[in-house]
Amino acid sequence: MDAYSSFPAEFEAVRPIYNVLVATAGMMWLINYIVTVRQIFRDRVRAIPLVSLCCNIAWEFTVVLVYRRPYLLFEIFCAMWLLVNMVIVYGSVKVSMEKQRSSSLVHKHLPLIVPLAILGCISGYYALAKTIGTPKTIHGGGTFASFVMTVDCLCQLLQRGSTHGASWTMWLTRVLGSYAAIVGEFLKAGFWPQQWGWYDNALMRWCTGMAVTMDILYACIFWYMGQAEEAAKGRKA
Repeated sequence: MDAYSSFPAEFEAVRPIYNVLVATAGMMWLINYIVTVRQIFRDRVRAIPLVSLCCNIAWEFTVVLVYRRPYLLFEIFCAMWLLVNMVIVYGSVKVSMEKQRSSSLVHKHLPLIVPLAILGCISGYYALAKTIGTPKTIHGGGTFASFVMTVDCLCQLLQRGSTHGASWTMWLTRVLGSYAAIVGEFLKAGFWPQQWGWYDNALMRWCTGMAVTMDILYACIFWYMGQAEEAAKGRKA
């Protein structure tokens, strides 16, 4: 029995729930990426921080092209994510170069820096897979990439001090997509512990707990900033 076939009876009983969670995560993230593309070209600003974007694309590349997981639904969604993410990378670099940055070196070489950063993250996932195994890299690494994006998006919101380049739709789809996937992982850990019990560990619980905290904090700050911006518009009118 491996980690992707010959399901035990305990997991077979909840497998339909798991499939719904995977489909929910896939659809929510796909919608999130499409909305992100629209936001980038509408507001002419990066919607996703470059660090988390590179980490996320590297994970998708690793899953789709390097360590293909034998689960068709998951592979289809990952392939679609990767394609849309290429547009996000293009848009993010394009709008970033339209604005003058404090570091002219970074500003000038951004089209080179981003691909190198993605390759660096891919090599990190590859090294991790050689160290701890493919399933742990794909699923544990995916949770970590999601956590990095949550923290990075909150930092970007605080650094900008405005809702420019963000939206409630982006936040909601990211939250629903992330936690549908994480709940699915914990479901496997509980009902298929022989292969997936490793996921229910202190690090994964910490990542999940911290991500929930950051996402709630993000929503509160985003709402506050939105209210302040509306009030400012009212005063100008």
